[in-house]
Amino acid sequence: MKSNRIGHIFTYGTLMASDRGPRGVRERARIAAQCIFVGSATIRGRMFDTGPYPAVLLDAGRGERVHGEIWQLPRHYEDLLAALDAYEGCAPDSPQPQPYARSSLRLRAPDGRRLTAWIYLWVAPVQKLPRIADGRWRSAQRINAGTGAPMEAREPLLGSQLIVAAPDP
Repeated sequence: MKSNRIGHIFTYGTLMASDRGPRGVRERARIAAQCIFVGSATIRGRMFDTGPYPAVLLDAGRGERVHGEIWQLPRHYEDLLAALDAYEGCAPDSPQPQPYARSSLRLRAPDGRRLTAWIYLWVAPVQKLPRIADGRWRSAQRINAGTGAPMEAREPLLGSQLIVAAPDP
């Protein structure tokens, strides 16, 4: 997929810096090392639980929100996106059918700016997938872990790249 002129990425699951699960560790570290954290944000959409990963469908009409993070991509980010495409299973050489596709969307940053960002959207059927009604992947991980115990609130591991952002709307 051509990736010119889109300078941000919206992450909502295992790619979020605040995620502490075992999946996506290398990819999260790469994002944190190469990108600048813009802030937390929400988009209109529905989230589903595939088991190891969340699935998101954009849905402007329902009023449901998906919680995630906005990252500013580096100037030359083709290698980063190629690695993330491979992780998400939507690289040109990934097996078919591909459950995710990288797409672009317009969203509002915590400071009010309108941005265009890349997002990995689920393109496989969702009929048999459980919904994550609150749109927060971490809450789904807690439930799936079978502990019933609340997860600790944790801040993203961003070091000097942390930019204090306004709370989600």
